[in-house]
Amino acid sequence: MGKIHFAKLNRWVGPLALVIALGLPVFAAQAGETTQKGRDTFLCTDEKYIEVGDVADHWVGVYKCEGISSVAGGEAGIIEIWDTGDYIAGRGPEQGYYTVTYDDGSAVHGKFEDILTPDEGGKTSTCKGTYQITSGTDRFAGIKGSGSYNCKSYGSKGYYDWTETYTLP
Repeated sequence: MGKIHFAKLNRWVGPLALVIALGLPVFAAQAGETTQKGRDTFLCTDEKYIEVGDVADHWVGVYKCEGISSVAGGEAGIIEIWDTGDYIAGRGPEQGYYTVTYDDGSAVHGKFEDILTPDEGGKTSTCKGTYQITSGTDRFAGIKGSGSYNCKSYGSKGYYDWTETYTLP
């Protein structure tokens, strides 16, 4: 039997205890899985509203928005958003589709849903939602993933802060 070299063993005790204490996060991520955060800024360039008339202040809307999608510490692309909403007194569900196109022509497509809530005074709104990454082109071909976001809107412009996890084949 060989001797146990406690000096060498001691080097591993601290890191091993940390991994165990944190629930083995080193092994939690799937191979090829990426998690990232970012911010999209947008301006709605085409908006149409129709009053429903069944209850007071009930409207449906259709929107086309454009802006910049930026990955924290990473690249940015042009985002296009096609959105519908069903609001009573400024509050209600929204759903739609988006495409982010990068400088090299690669694109990511997805669909989203959220609930928009007007802030006091009605000059701004916030939302909280989720999205699915449904497809991609070129370097994003085969992408799959999902994310969540919070938004703040100031009339026709605003931003989304998001976190997503995706995989590529």
